[in-house]
Amino acid sequence: MQVMPFLQPSKEKFLEYDLAKMVAGLGNPDKRTLGLLTSLPMQAAFDPATQSMSQPWVVLEQLEQMFEIEQIDTARTELPEGLDVLMLVHPRDLDPALLHAIEQFVLGGGRLIAFLDPFAEADRGDPSDPMAAMQAGSSSSLGSMLEAWGVKFDAARALGDLQFGIGSGQNRHIGILSVPAEGMDQGDIVSADLEVVNFSSAGWFEPVEGASTSFDALVQSSENAAPMDTSRLRFLTNPADLLTGFNPTGDRYALAVRLSGAAAASIEAPAEVAGEPLAESGEAGINVLLFADSDMLTDRLWVQRQPFFGQDIVSAFADNGSLAVNAVDNMMGNRDLISIRTRANSARPFGRVDELRVAAERAYRDTEERLQRELDETERRLTELQAAKGEGEMMVISDEQQAEIQRFMDRRLEIRRELRQVQHDLQRDIQGLGTRLKIMNIALIPALVLVVAVVYDVRRRRRQDRFVAHPGTKEADAA
Repeated sequence: MQVMPFLQPSKEKFLEYDLAKMVAGLGNPDKRTLGLLTSLPMQAAFDPATQSMSQPWVVLEQLEQMFEIEQIDTARTELPEGLDVLMLVHPRDLDPALLHAIEQFVLGGGRLIAFLDPFAEADRGDPSDPMAAMQAGSSSSLGSMLEAWGVKFDAARALGDLQFGIGSGQNRHIGILSVPAEGMDQGDIVSADLEVVNFSSAGWFEPVEGASTSFDALVQSSENAAPMDTSRLRFLTNPADLLTGFNPTGDRYALAVRLSGAAAASIEAPAEVAGEPLAESGEAGINVLLFADSDMLTDRLWVQRQPFFGQDIVSAFADNGSLAVNAVDNMMGNRDLISIRTRANSARPFGRVDELRVAAERAYRDTEERLQRELDETERRLTELQAAKGEGEMMVISDEQQAEIQRFMDRRLEIRRELRQVQHDLQRDIQGLGTRLKIMNIALIPALVLVVAVVYDVRRRRRQDRFVAHPGTKEADAA
C-alpha cells in the first residue's frame, strides 16, 4: 500500500511524478540495489556539536524511497555482490584494493555514479578532533582510474564563474554557482527539463586527447569562468576577495559528464585478489556519470526544511535532487518516470539581464580594483606618517609633513567616495537594464494588443456611421 499523507502546494509541479511513483511502486514492489560509498555524513547520526541527532540528507531519503540502499564502508577492500549501480560520494583515502574492485566493477559492465570534489565543504573531519575544522574541506579523486577512462580532474583547483556565481556586485560569490537551464544538456535524459542546479567550490572535467571513450558534458559553466586554487576558499571570510585578480578565460568547463565506450584498467590487482583481473572493458564499454562536486547533494544548496505538526516539510528551490535521482534512474535503466520528474517553474530568470549585468560588472571591475589599490597605498603612507608623528615629544613635524598628512587623509576620503560611486553606478546600470527589459516584456505586448483593439474599434465605428448615413447604398452594403 502507498500513502500520500497530504498535498503540499509548493510541490505542485511534482504531483504528477509523486502519483506516478506510487503507481510504479505498486506495480514493481522489488527495489533494485544501489551501493552507496561515502565519506560524508549523509545518514542520520549523533552530532557532538549540537548534542542531538542530525537528520539524513534529503537526497538520501529520496533515493531510499525508490531503491534498496546498501551502505558500503570506506574501509572495505572489496565491493558487495549484487549491486545494480554503485554511487561514490566524495570517495577519499580509499584502500588500493577497493579502488581496484571499483575499477573492475566498471570494466565488467557495472554502472558508476561518482561525486568527486576538489574542496568538500561538507567534510568537517573527525568531530572528536578539535583541530578537525582546520583540516576540513578535503579533496577526492579516483586517480589514475580517470586518466585510463580519458578524463582529467584537478583535485587542487576549483572553478569560479562571474556569470553563474550567486549574488551581485560586492556580494557576488563566484565560488557558489547557480547553473540555469542554458548550462545543461537538454538532449540528455539526466539533465533535461531541469531549471537550476547549484554547485559550491566545484571542480571540472576535461577530456584526454586521443581517448577511446566518449566525453559528453551534462552541466557546464558559463564563458565567464576560470579556475582558482582551493587554498583561496579554505579561510574565505569575504566572497568579494575572490574577485581580485579573477580573469575569465572565455571557455566553458564541464561540471558533470557522461563517459561511455572502451576503457582500459590502470590499477594493479593486489596479491590477495583471486582470479584474472580485467585488462579492459567488454564490447559494451563503460557507463559512468561523473560530477565535479559533492556539496551539491547537501540540503543547504537545494532544499529548505520546515516543521509542520510533527513532520518536516521539504521545499526545493533548486533541482539538485532531481539531477541526482535522474542519474540513478537512468543508470538503473528505469526511464519511465524521468520524463515527468519536473515541470515548469513559475520563476523565469531574465537571461538577457544576467548577460548585461556581467558585462557591466566587468567594465567597472578594473576601475574599482585600481581605486582599491590606490586606497591601500594611501592608507599605508598615512599610517607611516602618523606613526612617525607619535614617536615622542622630541619629534617635530614640519608644516610640509603636516600638509602631506592632511593631503593623504583628504585623498583617502576622495577615493572612498569614488569607490562608492562606482558601486552605485554598477547597481544603477544593472537595475536600469532590468527595469527596461521588464517593461518591454510586461507592458509592450498589452500595449500592442490595446492599439490593435483601438484601431479595430475605430474602423468598425466608421463602417457603422457610413451605414447609418447612406442606408441601402453600395458603400453601406460593403460596410
